[in-house]
Amino acid sequence: MYNYIICLNFNTTSESNGFYQAISSLGECRQVLPCAWILISELESISIKDKLVTCNGTDDMFFISQLSTPADAAWLNLSPDSTEWLKSKL
Repeated sequence: MYNYIICLNFNTTSESNGFYQAISSLGECRQVLPCAWILISELESISIKDKLVTCNGTDDMFFISQLSTPADAAWLNLSPDSTEWLKSKL
């Protein structure tokens, strides 16, 4: 299993194009900010990109990077649910 951070920017007006459902189907995930997700998946980053690109508009952007394990992470003012999830997964 790999831990990833996925950052996204929707440049199109339609954000209901299946991106959220697609990312959820790739493994255990949590949206930690409006533009950032943590994903735990067996897939490699290129496979994740290939699956998510079909859900994006031509002007949308995203960035995927594998987090080190164990992750060295810090955050501020995330929801209590997100904080507990991150503590248990990273």
